[in-house]
Amino acid sequence: MFRLSTLGVAKRLGLLIGFAVFGIVLLVGIFVNSERRMLMDERQNAVRQTVEAALQRNRVLLGERYAARCCHAPDQARTHWQGHV
Repeated sequence: MFRLSTLGVAKRLGLLIGFAVFGIVLLVGIFVNSERRMLMDERQNAVRQTVEAALQRNRVLLGERYAARCCHAPDQARTHWQGHV
């Protein structure tokens, strides 16, 4: 079995430093992965909001065009159009 008492002070210190460096590298990796995931979530939310805004704008424009062409009463046209969206 491996005993630390058989190692010299320099080797024990080197082993301790090695474990510390490994722990720091592990923590940095976890942090970088977390940051990347957060940035991707923010980008996904921004794209989702842009698409939703564009869809809403298109619905409004199409509803107004449909109301102007087909019906005399804009309320009837909007109600009719929203039923098909």
